[in-house]
Amino acid sequence: MVGKGWSLVVLAAAMAVGAAIRYLVIEPPELGWACQVAGAPWWCPAREGMILALHWHALGILAFVAGLLAFLDRGPRWTWAALALGGAGLWLYGVELSSAAVLLAGLKVARAERAAATGRR
Repeated sequence: MVGKGWSLVVLAAAMAVGAAIRYLVIEPPELGWACQVAGAPWWCPAREGMILALHWHALGILAFVAGLLAFLDRGPRWTWAALALGGAGLWLYGVELSSAAVLLAGLKVARAERAAATGRR
């Protein structure tokens, strides 16, 4: 079962990770400048790939698909994925699709808690 308490913990942790990635890896101009010189550091291709994926809303799309699967599936695994991907996506430039994913996962949590309270599965 997916509980409200743990769902909030997962969402908060994912949002913290997303904020850290945004403000420590993506936005500092010094990192961008370091990647523009000849002999750039080894981590520059990974950073640039992440920025390109975020530009094409890959995280938001994955979060939304996980949210749809969470809403349709009985198990908790897609709910956790939707909360984690959606929470990070809220900070990583994918607000529209990520917020829809978090909403779908939240509906799944509410539905699971209501079913548990009434004794239904």
